[in-house]
Amino acid sequence: MKADKIIKAAKLCVIIGFLLLIIALIFTNWRFPTQSYGKLVFANSFNNGENFDKIEVISDAGTVTLEHDDKYWHVKEADGYHINVILLNNILLNLNNATYYAQRDYSKQLAEELDLGTNGVRVKTYAKGKKLDDVIVGKRTDSKEFWYIRPAHKNEIWMVDGVFLLPREFYSWIMQPVLEFPKDIVKSITSNNITISRTNSKALFTDEKDFPVPLVPILDTASYIVAENVLKINNFDNNNYPEHRQITFSMYGGLIVSYDIYTDGNEYFMIIDLKTTPLPKQTVNAYIKANKLFYDGWVFKLPNEIGEELFNVPLI
Repeated sequence: MKADKIIKAAKLCVIIGFLLLIIALIFTNWRFPTQSYGKLVFANSFNNGENFDKIEVISDAGTVTLEHDDKYWHVKEADGYHINVILLNNILLNLNNATYYAQRDYSKQLAEELDLGTNGVRVKTYAKGKKLDDVIVGKRTDSKEFWYIRPAHKNEIWMVDGVFLLPREFYSWIMQPVLEFPKDIVKSITSNNITISRTNSKALFTDEKDFPVPLVPILDTASYIVAENVLKINNFDNNNYPEHRQITFSMYGGLIVSYDIYTDGNEYFMIIDLKTTPLPKQTVNAYIKANKLFYDGWVFKLPNEIGEELFNVPLI
């Protein structure tokens, strides 16, 4: 009899233990839903890696659409111009790795405080026209270890790992700077039938009468070009921007960079051309071959400050 009681007690303990396990699992799944906790935030994008081809980044500043062709990612709203590689790598890294870490109790007020409402940045991903993931990214946690996100159309607030670089400024998504070169490689500058040149990178520029030109402010601006937007040349009508200035920079080594700037007095657009002297260095030919795709057939809308200086500042 005593043995029977022990067996019955043991069975009862097993049953109770099993019930407690079930309750614990239910409680865990209630707090941390199986479709979220510990899993990838962009799981559908990860699972559709071969066909994944579009990302929409939506904020109160507008929509930026990143599209992939057979080779490259492009910015749709910039006529398909090349994307900022740093931002692209960041967003792809998060699509591959960001995971749900912990959930917070949801309230509309908290969601707004964490920028998971109207102030959030929404990220939508697609494959061949089919929507994959739809997530709102908000503030970073105080510890800086996690970010707050909310799956779109769900009243959930999650802390997730990752580092989300999602600027609201449209121009940030374009490859920046559009063009950059060291000032000390410039041998001569020509504009408006005036040329200044120097004998070596340490010397002062001189004019055609060999008078020194101690300050060349236009060079500081011209050596680092950023753009607000980009157009395909077929979508740009220079008749609407009748004022024109060309500035040509000849570099040591044989590279020649020409800027053609067009304006109506309010907006400034620039076409960039890369070419060479008759006998350039081999590295110059290689540079042009690798970079022509960033300039051939494109027109760059300049910030007014840069456009005004390039168009108006004289060489001497």
